[in-house]
Amino acid sequence: MNQMKITLLIIYMFYSCIPYEVVRDADKFEKTESIYLKYNFTDSKNCGSIHFFPRIHKGKDGQDYFLEIKYYGKDLVFIEQDQSLTMEIDDKLFRFNGEANSKWKTVHGDGSVTEIAIYSVIHFEEKNLKVTKLKANVIRQEDIKLISFAKKIDAKLSTRKGNCLFSLNEENFENLQRFYNEEILGIPKK
Repeated sequence: MNQMKITLLIIYMFYSCIPYEVVRDADKFEKTESIYLKYNFTDSKNCGSIHFFPRIHKGKDGQDYFLEIKYYGKDLVFIEQDQSLTMEIDDKLFRFNGEANSKWKTVHGDGSVTEIAIYSVIHFEEKNLKVTKLKANVIRQEDIKLISFAKKIDAKLSTRKGNCLFSLNEENFENLQRFYNEEILGIPKK
């Protein structure tokens, strides 16, 4: 078995039970802090593994919310710019605007790769008086809550090599809910 297959097998075995760990990256010079889940993996149905998590960025002007996707696999997939993440959250469709950057692609020594995309805008349909409009907002606390406490999420990550399809599982939701309660609301785990 080659080294890359062994590495992917170890990753799969380690993340088949997803641990809960929060990372806090502080910049004392800029007086900012970024808070996110270290682990929240799910397997894609057709390409690699997906690490999906909200990120809170605290700064002088308050806090901003983002969704981050990390793709892990054996080949670069080249995550598309703009609306590359589509999620069906409890039967409602949402599209996320984000940024994928060549600086956020890494080829590891064993040949495996990592790609990152960060999403800051959510697009959704709003129906009023039989008229459907597409609306857009920056991602807000209530959007993170909607995702964290959903019953079901199926998602599509658009890449130049096709779509990566994935669904969040029970452990993903447990981690997202705990992150929301502890890091956003400030409620300690009982």
